[in-house]
Amino acid sequence: SGGTSSGGSSSGGTSSGGTSSGGTSSGGTSSGGTGGSTSCAATTSCGAPADLGTVSGDSGSGSAQNKASGTKFYKIRVTEDDNSVLGTKLKAKASLSVPSGTDYDLYAYVNTGSDAMPSCASPTKSSQNGTGAAEQVQVSWGEGSIANGGDDGRFVVIEVRHKSGPCDASHEYQLIVAGNS
Repeated sequence: SGGTSSGGSSSGGTSSGGTSSGGTSSGGTSSGGTGGSTSCAATTSCGAPADLGTVSGDSGSGSAQNKASGTKFYKIRVTEDDNSVLGTKLKAKASLSVPSGTDYDLYAYVNTGSDAMPSCASPTKSSQNGTGAAEQVQVSWGEGSIANGGDDGRFVVIEVRHKSGPCDASHEYQLIVAGNS
C-alpha cells in the first residue's frame, strides 16, 4: 500500500502508472520479486532531503516528527535564539521508534564549522542498536561558556537507514527530532 514497485506505484494491490516487473502485490506487501523489496530503497537523498521545518537549538522545547518506512533523509533547521552574553551550545536529538522485526539505523550529519548543508560523507553521530531496538543520536555545536557573537544556526540532516526486515506501510518507524535537548 503506497510503496513503489519497479515501473509504477502499487496501491491496494493494483498497479497504476506503469507495468510491474518482478511480482504482484498481495494485501499491500510485496510477494515475489527481483531479489529484494524496492519499497526499502531510499525515497530521498542527502542532497534533496525531506524538510522537517525548524526548531530552536538553545531555548524552548520544540520538536518535529514523521512516520515512514524504508530509507529516508530528512533535514531540519536548528536555530540560535538565545542571544545572551553567556554562551549556549546548540543541540538537537533525534529519536527513532522502530517496529519489531525490523532493523533501522540512525545517522546525523551537521556541518559544525559553517552554515552550509552537510555532505553526508561521514556522520557526526550514529546509532546502530539492532532489530526492533530504538535508536537515538544527539548533536551539539557552537558557543562555549561565552557567546561568540555569531549565528550558529545550522541544518542537520538525519538519515534513517533500513538494514533488514519488513519496511512496508504496516511497519512504519516514528522519527522525532527535538531541539535544545
